[in-house]
Amino acid sequence: MSILKGFLLRILKSASISKEEAGQMSIIVLRPYDYLVTELLKVFKGQKDVKVKVDSRYGQRRTQKEPFSY
Repeated sequence: MSILKGFLLRILKSASISKEEAGQMSIIVLRPYDYLVTELLKVFKGQKDVKVKVDSRYGQRRTQKEPFSY
């Protein structure tokens, strides 16, 4: 049984894409939440246009988190 009965996906930023990349989605998970990668891969299984991976640069980023609102 999946631990994700439902989840909220917050989009922090988007990038300009080319026509070749249109229709593709990448989900990058912060390292403290890397346990979610397996669950997300199950959710998007069979969808070739979705990529899920752990943020490999997590430690290289700023140490202070910026405030955000919902």
